[in-house]
Amino acid sequence: MPYVTFVAGVCALVQLGLPELADCARISIPTFTAVGRNALAIYVVQDFMLDRHMLPRETPAMIALAVFLVLYLALYVVARYLDRSGYYIRL
Repeated sequence: MPYVTFVAGVCALVQLGLPELADCARISIPTFTAVGRNALAIYVVQDFMLDRHMLPRETPAMIALAVFLVLYLALYVVARYLDRSGYYIRL
């Protein structure tokens, strides 16, 4: 239970901190903006990509980080394309 409590606390701090950082300090993170505008589409693409490219649990941390960065870059490219084209997939 302590791990769950710790992770919930960290998530709450991030959820409280990012909007304050964006609103008060007028800081915009371009990757978050593009991904946030098409969150539903990115969620679907992410699910498809993770089903195809699941890593084993024994994967070294550096390889897992490299795979994460490549997948995030691919998702950002999709989000950026949708954003530039003017497509916004929403419910």
